[in-house]
Amino acid sequence: MKLKPKGRKIYRYKTRFERLKGFLRNSGAVFMTIAGIGVLVFVGYSAGGPIVAFLEEQKILTPASSIAETEAEPAQTQEPSDPTAESVTDVPEETSLPAAEEVWMQGYTLMPEALFTEDALRQAVARVPEETTHVFVPLKDRGGSLYFAAAVQDAGISGAVVAAMPLETIRSIIADAGYTPSAVINTLEDTIYPQAFPKAGYTIAGTDTCWLNADGKPMLSPFSPIAKDYLCTLTAEIADAGFAAILCEGLAFPDFSEDDLAQLDPRAGASDRGTVLAQLLNAMQESAGDAQMIVSIDGAQLLAGRAELLHAGTQITPDHAAVTIQSGTESELAAMQSELLEIPCVFLYNEKKTLPDSVNRIFRQEEQTTERTDTTETSETTESTDTTESETGSESTSAS
Repeated sequence: MKLKPKGRKIYRYKTRFERLKGFLRNSGAVFMTIAGIGVLVFVGYSAGGPIVAFLEEQKILTPASSIAETEAEPAQTQEPSDPTAESVTDVPEETSLPAAEEVWMQGYTLMPEALFTEDALRQAVARVPEETTHVFVPLKDRGGSLYFAAAVQDAGISGAVVAAMPLETIRSIIADAGYTPSAVINTLEDTIYPQAFPKAGYTIAGTDTCWLNADGKPMLSPFSPIAKDYLCTLTAEIADAGFAAILCEGLAFPDFSEDDLAQLDPRAGASDRGTVLAQLLNAMQESAGDAQMIVSIDGAQLLAGRAELLHAGTQITPDHAAVTIQSGTESELAAMQSELLEIPCVFLYNEKKTLPDSVNRIFRQEEQTTERTDTTETSETTESTDTTESETGSESTSAS
């Protein structure tokens, strides 16, 4: 079938006016669109602020400023506004040993033989290591011997005085050499004085008969007023002579057997018998005046809970406690300090050990009967101390 021709297509051109009119119409549409968007933004912003604030008040949204501060700064513990309020975060975790009053002492203990003559004492002091600050002399040793000219008449009567150098002479020789004069007193391990004065020792209940130890000797009793007066008088005499520190040893009961306790005064076996030890120590402390009193406590008994002096009903008043121990770990030292509570603790060692620098301590080296063979030393100080001890056979005590 023959298609019908479409005919010729005719193109029509717009006039300039018609083109301008179309442009204005299109520009108006664009302008109205932009204006509409602006109106919507303005209305949304105006209404959005209160809406966001409302949501923040209801804790539905987190403020943007808080988020920015959290990201910019590390979290910090908020301090309580009330100064009396307790805060767990303010209490630091304790990771070190309990603090103790600072005691800086590099001591050296002479042997009793050094107190027989002035020349012997000068020679012994001349051999003291240069780093020493305190020179200790055993003025009353275990057994009851006195190594000075005691003014107490009873001391001479009992035969306890074995060296008669005046205290002032001993003190001046040590002080003139540049050291602090210090003394060691053994208290109750005395078998000399009660032989002359039986009432100063332990007695059989209801009699004046002296109790004798396994060696057949009497021992000084803390229950005896005579013994207490004797020890306090000696302490006062030593302190008045100018000795700045006094180390008090032997403040303990003998190892009584069941048969012994059956014969003795019931107080000797009482559960609170440590009270009399505390009373004796406090009396000696008062007699010492301004001298620094250091009481020696057995470390093994302390850890085992058998340090009767500390379990006494009467509070003891020494300036420091020197805990005697053969060896120990840092945890054992911390346990000892906690047992001593408020009493500053120093550690009195029979053998040189390496301890933490934070621990106040005293080292005591017992008399060496044979030449030392160990060569490993922890510091120049201990090397010089050991060398001097091997040459002189002296005990040395040091605290830092």
